[in-house]
Amino acid sequence: MDFQSYKESTTIKLKKLKKYIWIFLIAAFLFYSAFAGLLAVYILKVKQGDFPNDFVEATWLSFTLLVVMLATAFLIGLILTFVKIKQTQKESKLITTQMNELQVKY
Repeated sequence: MDFQSYKESTTIKLKKLKKYIWIFLIAAFLFYSAFAGLLAVYILKVKQGDFPNDFVEATWLSFTLLVVMLATAFLIGLILTFVKIKQTQKESKLITTQMNELQVKY
């Protein structure tokens, strides 16, 4: 693989990673918003005593916990994607520097 094709593949890889950032960000925001809504409804229902039995209340809390776990997973994915972008950029700079040094020597 020559240097030009490496730069093109790195550019494509960075664009994909930046697209993933938006996907993870939107998904995390939606799931955290759903969590806040579910928790607010739960608190209102508990204060009013509207839950018909303990099973429904436990199911509601389990579903709320599942939503917050999914939101946290998307947030972790977002952080890992940021780390991958930084790593790819650092690697690209290092290879570019090495290629420039080789061109100067020869």
